[in-house]
Amino acid sequence: MIRALLALLLVASAEGATTTVLLPMGNYGAGTQSFTNQVVPTGVNGAQLIIDISQASDPLPLMSGSLEGSRDGGTTWAPAGSFSRDAGVKGTVGPNGVVPTTITGTFALDAFWNDTANASRRLRGSATLGGPARIAISVRTLP
Repeated sequence: MIRALLALLLVASAEGATTTVLLPMGNYGAGTQSFTNQVVPTGVNGAQLIIDISQASDPLPLMSGSLEGSRDGGTTWAPAGSFSRDAGVKGTVGPNGVVPTTITGTFALDAFWNDTANASRRLRGSATLGGPARIAISVRTLP
């Protein structure tokens, strides 16, 4: 499911930020979802992986994601971004004790993402959930 939805995201217009839901809000078990060899449109210079934890109960399980990029059509691959959040409570932010509703990883500012005119760019990666949680996952392209 993630593979098909990410493919739709990556063929979207690179003229503005585009957000696509990869996994709708739901209860998900532990495991890894992967995608491979997706075309990155010219003009895209980064992406954000957004995990909506607004309906997840505490404590949250481990959550991680990683991306690899190819600038030669999928022959060679290099890291294009990763993040990890250890299992634990959602936490609080600011003096008012506001509980966060999302976890966001932003991937940009390296040779892969800066090569915006290269039509041969490909992306592959995975997202891992260390235990059950009620979440949603979206990706936003960065023009």
